[in-house]
Amino acid sequence: MNPEPTWQAEGKWTLRVAPSLKQSMDGFRDQIWLVNRTWARARQAYLANPVPAGLNAIQTAIATMQQLAAATAATLPRNVPGVMLPPVPSANQFRDLALP
Repeated sequence: MNPEPTWQAEGKWTLRVAPSLKQSMDGFRDQIWLVNRTWARARQAYLANPVPAGLNAIQTAIATMQQLAAATAATLPRNVPGVMLPPVPSANQFRDLALP
C-alpha cells in the first residue's frame, strides 16, 4: 500500500485544524470558475478585435481575480504550528496578465 502524497496528507491535516476552511473555499470555487471563464472570453474577444475598449472587460476580470485571491488567502488559518502557508497575495499578483 502506497502512502498518500505529502500534499494530500497536509491538506487533510489543515482541514482538521481549520474545519471551516473547506466551507469557505467551497464558497469561492464557483466565483473563481466564473471569473476565469469571463477573463478567457474577454481575452478571446480582445484578440479577435484588439481595440483599447476591449481591454475593459479584461481589466475588470483581473481586478475580480485580485479580490478573490486576497479573500481566499484571508480565510487561510495563520499561526498554526506545523503548517507553512503561502504569503497573502499582493494586489499586484496578476500584473503580468494585464495588457497594455
